[in-house]
Amino acid sequence: MCYNVRMSTTLNRNVIVLPLPAMNHDRAAFLYTALDNGWVRVQYRKADGTRTSRVCTRNPTLVKAYGTAAEVKALRDWESDLMSDSNVLYWDLLSGGLRSFLVWNVECCGIDAECLEINH
Repeated sequence: MCYNVRMSTTLNRNVIVLPLPAMNHDRAAFLYTALDNGWVRVQYRKADGTRTSRVCTRNPTLVKAYGTAAEVKALRDWESDLMSDSNVLYWDLLSGGLRSFLVWNVECCGIDAECLEINH
């Protein structure tokens, strides 16, 4: 079940669950759209099988505010990569850097009911 584990140990815990498409190509497009628009909580299984929850974005304005110009460029360059339909590169708020996940490992995603910046 989605969100049977708390999606984060910090910040807001009121998450509005987004309807994640079943097909990988549709799921990738959905995730890219959501991440390009702002902060999204994504719960997925890592390569070692453990479940993790991240507060993610691909929005260049947010990444520039919290990260570096090089990270903004890396996200932009990733869009043309052949792996972009199966592997999503994002900026992680809690770790403060770029990370990626495999689209088919995503269990659920959502947005916080309150703005993340208010919780900092």
